[in-house]
Amino acid sequence: MKLLKLLSIILCLIATSAFSQKNIKLSSPDRNIQYAFRLKDKAPVYSVSFKDKLIIENSGLSLSFLETGEFKNNLRVLKPVFREAVENYELIVGKVKSVRHPFKEVIIPLEETKKP
Repeated sequence: MKLLKLLSIILCLIATSAFSQKNIKLSSPDRNIQYAFRLKDKAPVYSVSFKDKLIIENSGLSLSFLETGEFKNNLRVLKPVFREAVENYELIVGKVKSVRHPFKEVIIPLEETKKP
């Protein structure tokens, strides 16, 4: 019984670790722009490609707060939320009056594994 519990815990840790190492990918509706996000050594990095040409590679992300310091290390990725929608709006000047703009977005929740 104890062995089964131990194996279950190990499998959960492996699954969590494997999930956090995966790239989270998002592309523009026409697939010309590709965005990839991942954790590298528990720090967030992103890459951007345009028409399959790498423009930004493994650029780090961080936030600095006056009271708590930097939010950039010892992070883990929670479940990302993907969404597709269409934004319609009117132009004041331009060749067309109304614009239909399809887009995709992803919200990537991050959580610190250790306090700063």
